[in-house]
Amino acid sequence: MKTRHISDLFQIQSPEDLIGEVFQILDLISPNPHTQPIQSVFSTTGKLYSGQFPGYQACNTGYHDLQHSYNAFLAMARIIHGATIDGRVFSESDIVAALSAALLHDV
Repeated sequence: MKTRHISDLFQIQSPEDLIGEVFQILDLISPNPHTQPIQSVFSTTGKLYSGQFPGYQACNTGYHDLQHSYNAFLAMARIIHGATIDGRVFSESDIVAALSAALLHDV
């Protein structure tokens, strides 16, 4: 029997695909998630890592890079969703804070 990994479920092809996947996960948690703050932090994160944010140079590390932050962001969305299925309740501000922290954890 072939071992399956959660990373096989979704391959990040583009930033748009990633944010779309996270928003689909959020739709499973709440019927009308407040996505604007998450979109804003997501956009800012891309600018930070690419050197397009004032005062920051582009990231040139081999692991703690934008892809790593994207992976943490998707993992956090999945963790929140799983905890919600398990009966945990999170406020929208807690969800925004957790997803923002995942994106910016190495900045």
